[in-house]
Formats: sequence, C-alpha cells, structure tokens
Amino acid sequence: SDIAPLNHMVYAILETSEQIHVLRDPTRGGLASTLNEIANQSGVCIQLN
Repeated sequence: SDIAPLNHMVYAILETSEQIHVLRDPTRGGLASTLNEIANQSGVCIQLN
C-alpha cells in the first residue's frame, strides 16, 4: 500500500550503511522527476544511458 508507514524499514536501511545520503519515493513524480530534484538540490548532473 502507498499509505503504509515506512519508518521502520527506513531505520533498518540507515542502520546498515553510513553511505546512504538520500532516500526519495518516486511514486508520484516518477524516476525522472526524482532524479531531477536530487540533481538540482545537490548541484550535480545525472546522466543515464
């Protein structure tokens, strides 16, 4: 379900790695919108092949 709480899953993910810097849900805007937001907010360019 898209309304299920994810906090426990997110906490488990974050406990396994210190290298995770961002988590986004691409459900609403799609992958392209999500990557565009991350690139804009990070000041980087993302190129997919």
